Amino acid sequence: MKTLIKTVKQYNGEEDIGKWLDRAKVIAEVANEDLAKAMPMLLEGKAYDVWVNLDKSRKCDIDEIKSALKEMFQKNDVEVFDELKQKNGTAMKVPRVY
Repeated sequence: MKTLIKTVKQYNGEEDIGKWLDRAKVIAEVANEDLAKAMPMLLEGKAYDVWVNLDKSRKCDIDEIKSALKEMFQKNDVEVFDELKQKNGTAMKVPRVY
């Protein structure tokens, strides 16, 4: 777990959960470490709260942990579009399809 803890930035719910999970998974595989066991040390804030509230059996299953984190933090298309509008600083127009 040392490699994971040293290499993977703690997740707090603010960045893209999909990218963070992918990176953590790759590092865990390369380091031959158990991502599920390291997860409580890799999470903080609201993300840690998600993990804490999982049933004991779900805390040991990386797929269950990923599912819970994605359910809480993965953005939908509307949220992504709104962020893009705000980032550009101008109103974006949605093309009309006839």
